Amino acid sequence: MRWPGCAPALRYVLVERSERQRARQAALLPLELPSLVLGPLEAGEAGEDDTERRRVRGRGPLVTALPDLPAEPIVSVVVANELLDNVPFDLLERREAGWYEVRVGERQGGLVEVPVPARRHLAEEADRLVPDPRPGGRAPFQALARAWLRDALEVVSRGRVVAVDYTDTTPSLVRRPWTEWVRTYRGHGPGGHPLEHVGEQDITCEVAWDQLARVRPPTLVRTQRDFLRAHGLDELVETARRGWREGAAGGGLDALKARSRVTEAQALTDPAGFGRFGVLEWEVG
Repeated sequence: MRWPGCAPALRYVLVERSERQRARQAALLPLELPSLVLGPLEAGEAGEDDTERRRVRGRGPLVTALPDLPAEPIVSVVVANELLDNVPFDLLERREAGWYEVRVGERQGGLVEVPVPARRHLAEEADRLVPDPRPGGRAPFQALARAWLRDALEVVSRGRVVAVDYTDTTPSLVRRPWTEWVRTYRGHGPGGHPLEHVGEQDITCEVAWDQLARVRPPTLVRTQRDFLRAHGLDELVETARRGWREGAAGGGLDALKARSRVTEAQALTDPAGFGRFGVLEWEVG
């Protein structure tokens, strides 16, 4: 794999809220001070907007880590890879009497579902998102995912916000069994019911991109398969195949790396697996 020609200008900002995880990143990567990676700016005319000035060129790529998104708008690409499915969400259920919130209570030492009539703003939003709900259907209400998108869009003065995740629309989710789109993972494998093994398993939810579109409609919505192909994956795979064919007889390390690239590309574009991930892009500026 070759470094891109723009490598000297690249600045990577890892956003990680966990102090322990940031310490692990520092042990694996040569992290720089945020002030070095995000600045300084070239001197400009009096009164010139800092966000419009170019950053001083340096030898990159440079990497830093922050507990949150940068505070000031910058020319950038914000990438959220399987982030939004981990953001907490409200769960609603449609009943004959209207929308109910599925809350959690305690009974006999265990956790149980407690349906209560939905708050007005949630019920009204659900009616807008799902005009013809079926009784018993459930839907996620992803307010925190939308809040993250608002923050991410404010960070980008010019560039893109890209979110990669399992995606669907709210009406489609309501028609599906909720246990298909609320998934749990424990010990690197499927977990149990979301109310089991509390604190010992991850709870994820497919991203309802039509809810994110209420913040701002995405510029592009496509599968990961189509996204990667649009950005040259097929050419990379063909180059790797040639390297594998030419070096297979010798069995060298380069040939094995080429074969691995072909296998990884197949997994990332498999329409029955990772290839059906959704890629949502918001172009800014």
